[in-house]
Amino acid sequence: MDLAEDGRRLGQVRRSPGEILAAQEGVEEIMFRVFLAVALIFGAYIPSSEAASAWKCRKSRCFWVEGYTGPVPDFAANWGPPQQPGCYYARNIFSKRWKQVCPSFSVE
Repeated sequence: MDLAEDGRRLGQVRRSPGEILAAQEGVEEIMFRVFLAVALIFGAYIPSSEAASAWKCRKSRCFWVEGYTGPVPDFAANWGPPQQPGCYYARNIFSKRWKQVCPSFSVE
């Protein structure tokens, strides 16, 4: 190991406490800017809880579609999101009323 005259390793620079604090503040500023940039980038891609979602209806069934902004029939406008993922509304053949259907899966 090669040492300089004052006992430091070659290539090391002796810095005053003021220089060290200034360097730390510069690193903190850079870290803050990187954090802010990452938050802005990912914040733009995170869907909000109020993302446009609605029931997309056909003749006898309506399905919940994330990001759907198309026309929603008046009867489906107040239904709200489904109780469980995979639920949909089906129209009864005889009574013509809409009923929410949630498929049940057995786990074996």
